[in-house]
Amino acid sequence: MATIEELISYHNEGEYVDFKREEYNESNKANLIKDVLAFANADYDKDRYIIMGVYKTRDGDIELFETIAKYDSANIQQYIQAHIEPNLKIDYTPFNYEGKNLLILTIKSPNEQPYMIKKQVKFKGGAVLLNIGDCYYRNGSFNIRAERKDFDRMYSKKTILNEFENNIYVEFQNTKTNEIILHPPKSFQLPSFKLKKQIDAIINIRKRYPTANFNETEKLLTIENFDFNFRLNGYDGYNLKFLEELKSELDDDNYRTEEDLYYINEICTQDINFWIGNKATSYLKNVTFELRIPKLKGLHLSTKRYSNPINSKKNHTVENYPYINEGDNIYHIFSDLPSIPHNLRTQAINNHLKIGVFEELISQTVSLDVYVHAENLPNPIKQILNIKIAHNSQL
Repeated sequence: MATIEELISYHNEGEYVDFKREEYNESNKANLIKDVLAFANADYDKDRYIIMGVYKTRDGDIELFETIAKYDSANIQQYIQAHIEPNLKIDYTPFNYEGKNLLILTIKSPNEQPYMIKKQVKFKGGAVLLNIGDCYYRNGSFNIRAERKDFDRMYSKKTILNEFENNIYVEFQNTKTNEIILHPPKSFQLPSFKLKKQIDAIINIRKRYPTANFNETEKLLTIENFDFNFRLNGYDGYNLKFLEELKSELDDDNYRTEEDLYYINEICTQDINFWIGNKATSYLKNVTFELRIPKLKGLHLSTKRYSNPINSKKNHTVENYPYINEGDNIYHIFSDLPSIPHNLRTQAINNHLKIGVFEELISQTVSLDVYVHAENLPNPIKQILNIKIAHNSQL
């Protein structure tokens, strides 16, 4: 779904967005009910937005107007619930765009269509706008009174949704439940940190014994309990200048060696995948699996696979590793599947994700939002999966 910024910049009014110069007021507040009702009944499967403080010309030019809320969210929610049934989930929040304060009314994925008027709606002067039982839907940028064919569409959509809603499930492949327990590594230490300690030892020897040749340097390092498993790639006989330059690179907190990247993305992560199960009596057609993972300190999602630099014959690069869209606060993954037969489970992602957790998240739970979209689903099915972080493993 587009961001609010993208809606304002690139989208025209339609089934999911409308623009208003100003907030609804006491004289035209009745129009709020009609607009919300029409949006709630639109043939659309995600959130819908009324953005106040924006005017768009036919040429696409945008004018912004400072808009400060006269009503709070609870007041708006109460007013809408008093007039529309069944109840809708509404957010009413300020939003800053290019230095202007706007207001955003969000109608949260309504899936109980048809929505109808349960209490007569009047303007402040007493004129009646909507009567009990009235129903409108959004078509393009117009609010249209619902007719028989529109009710047929809404009830058919609801019947299909009810068939699938309690019969489609998503679970972790590893546990076959909606929960998995992950452990941080017992002792997290980047290979470059260990390497830096070794380089410090070599530099110390070279400065204390500047005339020592290669063999003599190795003997001195043996006395210092040097770990010879840490050989340096590309060094020339413990060349002091090379060592100091390498140490300077390693002192940069943002510098990562190939060994570091392999360690973080392969050693400290676990393969994660999901089953999508279908217990309904019909196929799910042309399915898209959508996964949203929050970006948190202590949670690592590998965005690619890394080969082991120590063993060049073993290549860990995986073709078709899931493409990961990395936003400011979330990782977004999509996976397309042709269909999901009934009474069968299907792997959600072709190749496993690599997810790791670290000490910052011990004893916490991270929730993942998953959505199953399908050609024959009027609205996506949403479920929440949980990653619980327990105490350290033996890594």
